[in-house]
Amino acid sequence: ALPDMNALLAGCPTDWADPAWSNITTKLVDLRELFSSLDRAGSRAALNTKNRLNAFVGGLSFRQISNLTDAFHGELEAIRARLQKAIPPEPSDAFTRWPGLMLNTDTITCSETGLHIVELRCADELDMEHRALG
Repeated sequence: ALPDMNALLAGCPTDWADPAWSNITTKLVDLRELFSSLDRAGSRAALNTKNRLNAFVGGLSFRQISNLTDAFHGELEAIRARLQKAIPPEPSDAFTRWPGLMLNTDTITCSETGLHIVELRCADELDMEHRALG
């Protein structure tokens, strides 16, 4: 999908140990997700869009690809918001609490490391933990 590697790497760090590479690889994985989303759509229009996007992305720099993936995520959020407004979601059991396995406590603190062990007892807590970890 990226035949012009000189264009892709323009403006990127020259040292492979540079911490910026972590963000760069994350953005490139996001680009792969954009293509995967078009694959999952499975329609002729999606395939046509994927082919056009592939041709377009081939000459972009990383900064341009980063902006493209950010715009993609922004559009996904907007689409989700419009769908939820047009078709309200069905009631969820996200806040239904599960029985706990840890007895008499919700948190255990390891005295040697200060690590807190918490028990996630509903789907919403699991989602919040996932978002907090990135």
